[in-house]
Amino acid sequence: MSLVINDIVKMEWQKEGWLQTASRKGKKSTFIMASQNYESTKYGTVSVIFTSSTAFLFVDDKGTANMDIWSAEDLIETLKDDLPGNFPYSLEQYEPIIASGEDHCIQDVLAEYGLEVYKGDIEHRMKDIAPFGFETDFKM
Repeated sequence: MSLVINDIVKMEWQKEGWLQTASRKGKKSTFIMASQNYESTKYGTVSVIFTSSTAFLFVDDKGTANMDIWSAEDLIETLKDDLPGNFPYSLEQYEPIIASGEDHCIQDVLAEYGLEVYKGDIEHRMKDIAPFGFETDFKM
């Protein structure tokens, strides 16, 4: 298990669930997503995905017998091939746990997926990752 080390996050994040572009020719890398696996009381191991503005699950066929909650690793492999515009909001699989612009988990979603006991950790991780979305002014 290897951990992400940078000057922004303070919590432990596993590299396997972390995605950012490579830095090239003086360009800084761009953060895309991070994740944390939790043991759901209903679905086994579940990956909660974090961007700088939202925490969510990525769910195919929600509410059906074929429902599939993607792992972070599966989502990362797909995103490496094709990162859609307005990720993750434009995708029907987006199931927000912390909606964009909010600080707290959506309690009904936590209950639906058996993640209630992780509310505090999810909210703390959202605050830890949020600085990736901060814009800074600079003089040209």
